[in-house]
Amino acid sequence: MLRLLRILSVILLLVTGITAIGGGIVLLMDTTGETMQFPIEARMAIQNSILGSFLIPGLSLLFLIGVASIIIAVLGIRKSKLYPWGLFYQGAALLIWLSIQLLLIEDKSPLQIVYGVLGLIFISIGTLIKLQKEY
Repeated sequence: MLRLLRILSVILLLVTGITAIGGGIVLLMDTTGETMQFPIEARMAIQNSILGSFLIPGLSLLFLIGVASIIIAVLGIRKSKLYPWGLFYQGAALLIWLSIQLLLIEDKSPLQIVYGVLGLIFISIGTLIKLQKEY
Protein backbone atom coordinates (compact mmCIF):
# COMPACT_ATOMS: atom_id res chain seq x y z
CA MET A 1 0.00 0.00 0.00
CA LEU A 2 2.77 2.45 0.88
CA ARG A 3 4.51 1.62 -2.39
CA LEU A 4 1.36 2.58 -4.28
CA LEU A 5 1.07 5.82 -2.28
CA ARG A 6 4.70 6.64 -3.06
CA ILE A 7 4.14 6.06 -6.79
CA LEU A 8 0.94 8.12 -6.75
CA SER A 9 2.61 10.97 -4.88
CA VAL A 10 5.60 10.98 -7.25
CA ILE A 11 3.22 11.27 -10.23
CA LEU A 12 1.28 14.08 -8.52
CA LEU A 13 4.54 15.88 -7.67
CA LEU A 14 5.69 15.68 -11.28
CA VAL A 15 2.38 17.08 -12.53
CA THR A 16 2.49 19.83 -9.88
CA GLY A 17 6.10 20.62 -10.73
CA ILE A 18 5.58 20.78 -14.48
CA THR A 19 2.49 22.98 -14.20
CA ALA A 20 4.14 25.28 -11.63
CA ILE A 21 7.28 25.65 -13.73
CA GLY A 22 5.15 26.52 -16.76
CA GLY A 23 3.07 29.01 -14.78
CA GLY A 24 6.15 30.54 -13.17
CA ILE A 25 7.86 31.04 -16.51
CA VAL A 26 4.76 32.70 -17.98
CA LEU A 27 4.53 35.05 -14.98
CA LEU A 28 8.21 35.94 -15.34
CA MET A 29 7.78 36.65 -19.05
CA ASP A 30 4.77 38.90 -18.36
CA THR A 31 4.79 40.24 -14.82
CA THR A 32 1.49 42.04 -15.39
CA GLY A 33 -0.47 38.76 -15.33
CA GLU A 34 -2.20 39.63 -18.58
CA THR A 35 -0.85 36.59 -20.45
CA MET A 36 -2.24 34.32 -17.72
CA GLN A 37 -5.58 36.03 -18.29
CA PHE A 38 -5.97 37.04 -14.66
CA PRO A 39 -9.02 39.23 -14.13
CA ILE A 40 -8.31 42.95 -14.06
CA GLU A 41 -9.20 43.02 -10.35
CA ALA A 42 -6.50 40.46 -9.59
CA ARG A 43 -3.91 42.33 -11.64
CA MET A 44 -4.80 45.60 -9.91
CA ALA A 45 -4.67 43.92 -6.49
CA ILE A 46 -1.07 42.77 -7.15
CA GLN A 47 -0.06 46.13 -8.63
CA ASN A 48 -1.43 47.93 -5.57
CA SER A 49 0.14 45.47 -3.12
CA ILE A 50 3.64 45.44 -1.67
CA LEU A 51 4.66 43.16 -4.56
CA GLY A 52 3.84 45.61 -7.35
CA SER A 53 3.88 42.91 -10.05
CA PHE A 54 3.82 39.14 -10.53
CA LEU A 55 7.65 38.91 -10.46
CA ILE A 56 7.92 37.55 -6.90
CA PRO A 57 4.91 35.23 -7.31
CA GLY A 58 6.42 34.00 -10.59
CA LEU A 59 9.79 33.26 -8.98
CA SER A 60 8.09 31.59 -6.02
CA LEU A 61 5.90 29.47 -8.27
CA LEU A 62 8.85 28.50 -10.45
CA PHE A 63 11.28 27.54 -7.69
CA LEU A 64 9.43 26.91 -4.40
CA ILE A 65 6.61 24.95 -6.00
CA GLY A 66 7.84 23.85 -9.45
CA VAL A 67 11.51 22.98 -9.11
CA ALA A 68 11.04 21.79 -5.51
CA SER A 69 8.27 19.39 -6.61
CA ILE A 70 10.54 17.87 -9.26
CA ILE A 71 13.41 17.49 -6.77
CA ILE A 72 11.11 15.87 -4.21
CA ALA A 73 9.73 13.52 -6.90
CA VAL A 74 13.31 12.44 -7.66
CA LEU A 75 13.82 11.78 -3.92
CA GLY A 76 10.73 9.57 -4.05
CA ILE A 77 11.96 7.69 -7.10
CA ARG A 78 15.30 7.11 -5.36
CA LYS A 79 13.48 6.07 -2.15
CA SER A 80 15.43 8.64 -0.15
CA LYS A 81 14.88 8.92 3.59
CA LEU A 82 14.24 12.62 2.97
CA TYR A 83 11.22 11.90 0.76
CA PRO A 84 8.55 11.94 3.50
CA TRP A 85 9.92 15.25 4.80
CA GLY A 86 9.98 16.64 1.28
CA LEU A 87 6.37 15.62 0.71
CA PHE A 88 5.36 17.29 3.96
CA TYR A 89 7.28 20.45 2.97
CA GLN A 90 5.69 20.55 -0.47
CA GLY A 91 2.20 20.11 0.95
CA ALA A 92 2.79 22.94 3.40
CA ALA A 93 4.34 25.11 0.66
CA LEU A 94 1.27 24.63 -1.55
CA LEU A 95 -1.11 25.53 1.27
CA ILE A 96 0.93 28.62 2.21
CA TRP A 97 1.15 29.65 -1.47
CA LEU A 98 -2.63 29.36 -1.82
CA SER A 99 -3.29 31.24 1.42
CA ILE A 100 -1.13 34.16 0.34
CA GLN A 101 -2.71 34.10 -3.12
CA LEU A 102 -6.21 34.27 -1.63
CA LEU A 103 -5.20 37.08 0.73
CA LEU A 104 -3.59 39.20 -1.97
CA ILE A 105 -5.73 38.54 -5.02
CA GLU A 106 -9.08 37.34 -3.66
CA ASP A 107 -9.84 35.81 -7.07
CA LYS A 108 -11.27 32.32 -6.66
CA SER A 109 -10.51 29.49 -9.07
CA PRO A 110 -11.32 25.75 -9.09
CA LEU A 111 -7.59 25.13 -9.48
CA GLN A 112 -7.07 26.54 -5.99
CA ILE A 113 -9.22 23.73 -4.61
CA VAL A 114 -7.30 21.15 -6.65
CA TYR A 115 -3.90 22.39 -5.45
CA GLY A 116 -5.19 22.76 -1.89
CA VAL A 117 -6.29 19.13 -1.93
CA LEU A 118 -2.89 18.17 -3.40
CA GLY A 119 -1.21 19.98 -0.52
CA LEU A 120 -3.25 18.00 1.99
CA ILE A 121 -2.52 14.77 0.12
CA PHE A 122 1.22 15.45 0.16
CA ILE A 123 1.19 16.19 3.89
CA SER A 124 -0.89 13.07 4.61
CA ILE A 125 1.21 10.69 2.51
CA GLY A 126 4.46 12.14 3.84
CA THR A 127 3.25 11.69 7.40
CA LEU A 128 2.00 8.16 6.73
CA ILE A 129 5.27 7.09 5.11
CA LYS A 130 7.28 8.58 7.96
CA LEU A 131 5.13 6.88 10.58
CA GLN A 132 5.35 3.52 8.80
CA LYS A 133 9.14 3.91 8.43
CA GLU A 134 9.09 2.35 4.97
CA TYR A 135 12.35 4.05 4.13
